[in-house]
Amino acid sequence: MAPYCSKECKKNDRKVHKKECPELDKKRMSMKRVIAEAEIQRMEDLGAKYVAIGKDMFIEDVIQKYTDGEMMERYIDAFRLSRLDKLKERKERNIQSGILGDKNPQLGFKKFLDSLEQRDEIYAPWLRIAGQRKACERLANLQHGWSNIHQPVTEAEIKDHYGGASHLAVLRGLAGIAHGTVGG
Repeated sequence: MAPYCSKECKKNDRKVHKKECPELDKKRMSMKRVIAEAEIQRMEDLGAKYVAIGKDMFIEDVIQKYTDGEMMERYIDAFRLSRLDKLKERKERNIQSGILGDKNPQLGFKKFLDSLEQRDEIYAPWLRIAGQRKACERLANLQHGWSNIHQPVTEAEIKDHYGGASHLAVLRGLAGIAHGTVGG
């Protein structure tokens, strides 16, 4: 450590040292990583909560709480969020092929609905009503409005749209239902 002529001199040098010191930079980056990992763990815990509480509670807390139109929007956003999660996973694995698993979100959404239709009808009763699937597909393909699957959206925007991070866990649960990884 270098000697200083006064406390003022040492204090002034600290401002420059903070900006240039690689050790301090490593500590800052390490702290940011710890915070990011804690947030990821918190979100995974919220998702696990919905898996752990079971099908009946999930149906009562989410599916029966909303109108058919509101559930359509949530399934659209579950699809969008699952695509974002796949992209994030691909980036972490350093896989470069394809944009989001498939280049055509409309085709991907149709497959998502096909898969959802194969699940227990309690998860999406509106899918069995004549014309409702087409209504959902139209909603997902509107040129203007929130639900447009062709419009890029971030996880933060989805979180803000629903008013908090806890709804991301719900959307991931809905995506899990559609993909057959959650529920019956």
